Amino acid sequence: MNTLTIIGLGTGNINNITLEAYNLIKSNPIILRTAIHPCIKDFEEIGIKFESYDKLYESNESFENIYQTIVDDLIERVKYNNIYYAVPGNPLFNEKTVELLINSQANNFNLKIIPGLSYLDVIADSLKIDLGESTKIVDAYQVLDNSFSFDPECNLLINEVWHNYYLSELKLKLMNFYPDETEVFLIKHAGLNDEEIFQIKLFELDRYEVDHLSSLLIKKNPKLNRDFNSLVAITAHLRSPEGCPWDRKQTHESLKRYLIEETYEVIEALDNQDIDNLKEELGDLLFEILIHSQIATENAEFNIYDVIEDISTKMIHRHPHVFSNTAVNSVNEVLINWDQIKKKEKDIDSVSQDMKRIPLQTPELLKSDKIQHKARKVGFDWDNPRKAMEKVNEEVNEVLEVFDNNEGKERLEEELGDLIFAIVNVIRLSEIDPEEALRLANKKFINRFEKMENYVKHQGCELTDLNLDELENIWTNVKNNK
Repeated sequence: MNTLTIIGLGTGNINNITLEAYNLIKSNPIILRTAIHPCIKDFEEIGIKFESYDKLYESNESFENIYQTIVDDLIERVKYNNIYYAVPGNPLFNEKTVELLINSQANNFNLKIIPGLSYLDVIADSLKIDLGESTKIVDAYQVLDNSFSFDPECNLLINEVWHNYYLSELKLKLMNFYPDETEVFLIKHAGLNDEEIFQIKLFELDRYEVDHLSSLLIKKNPKLNRDFNSLVAITAHLRSPEGCPWDRKQTHESLKRYLIEETYEVIEALDNQDIDNLKEELGDLLFEILIHSQIATENAEFNIYDVIEDISTKMIHRHPHVFSNTAVNSVNEVLINWDQIKKKEKDIDSVSQDMKRIPLQTPELLKSDKIQHKARKVGFDWDNPRKAMEKVNEEVNEVLEVFDNNEGKERLEEELGDLIFAIVNVIRLSEIDPEEALRLANKKFINRFEKMENYVKHQGCELTDLNLDELENIWTNVKNNK
């Protein structure tokens, strides 16, 4: 069985290569992941022969595909010969091809690793900080991936910042999580004679030139835990492979019920005037928005910052009396302008079309209220709730006719629907929210029923022991006594 030996080339100074690595390189043909490494010039001067995979980087493939292609080629070669494969730094520090090779050991070859000085060691020495604890080490392309999650509890060391295009993209991505004024260390040629370290503000990042020996370090900052961007990062982490199995399993569809439940819990906190609980429930509702946005991010559809951009743009556009020079003299004029702007945005050219755009999931009482409001805008409405009540009486009589004529369930359903719609009209014209009115009626019924139940138990019997007339008498007493 042949052996694939992986050799660490260290950080660039040939004097830092281990003696074992140096002897293997001098006496064997070497395959380099990349020849873009400071040691290679020394190799050429002392006649060391090598080949590299640099041509793969010239293609437009993703890094993941390039690394997998390298690994596939190495596994094929080791079938026939012992192979010596050299990589920058320490093979076991953030070297994706080595990770893939370790996971491929089910193939028939031995794997041997010769360590090298890692860029982590050199950077820790250059900056005089301990990176051995709580440091997240990644390549630039990993940070730019939609699934990447930031963690303010960890130092973030970004390797492979080899092109200014990446620097610009990284700046934008990092500024979604870290404040613009965050200090960033840009390290160039760490451990070499021409080493440079720039301590700069994050927003200045793309003003500097980088090459293949450039890295970025952002120190951990636990204070970011209360920042909005940190909550975005927490949500992304929950959805990541290292996150929560339940959160990873969720979809837009499966989360719908929780979005509704959290909304109702916010309303309950408002009704109870419970400010502490309101704070908590608003947080729960915000998380629902964030996890939907994170799922969309993973699907390359949009992210939470797109959501913020859209709603910001919409609010500015729909408030020309605030953000532009449109003059209004009343709340009613504000609502008229809002409605006109919305119709133009949505390309709505008829009232019925506007009615059809009310979401299907809207509670039917609320939907009736909205439909009637839209009809009112063109004058199709009662003048006052008293006149609308006459329509309720008319609908009551039609329901009674269905009962009297035994016209069947389908006809009864239709007439009862008309009756409810007419009642909503009265409620709306009385400037009362139909959902709120019904909620209060439900609450009142439960409270009265509880008092009736307690009264019956105090008499030593159960509700089921009494007939309807007896229950009605107790109910009337409870009602009259408030």
